[in-house]
Amino acid sequence: MLIFDQLRKSDSQLRVITLAMLCGLFILLSGLWYVQVFSFRRYTDNQKAQAFRTVRIPGIRGKILDRYGEALVENRPSYNLTIYIDELRDLFKTEWKPRGQLVN
Repeated sequence: MLIFDQLRKSDSQLRVITLAMLCGLFILLSGLWYVQVFSFRRYTDNQKAQAFRTVRIPGIRGKILDRYGEALVENRPSYNLTIYIDELRDLFKTEWKPRGQLVN
């Protein structure tokens, strides 16, 4: 605090620098607030679109044959299954409700 005691209260250059720093901080915080509050829906939609993209790349390899024409290696299909539990929870509750019970 020794440095602050030595500064003059009427120093105009110090006030200009302080005002510029406060304006810059306000601009940064208002930009962060805008991204968090107003445009969050756009970013979540972009994230969902990127998460559910399916790309199929067919295998361009053929069979590997020995010198007699017998297949040593062949291509077989391989399948992957991805389940998103959060999206299926409501559907599961409606399909598998106990008999005689009303759905909320």
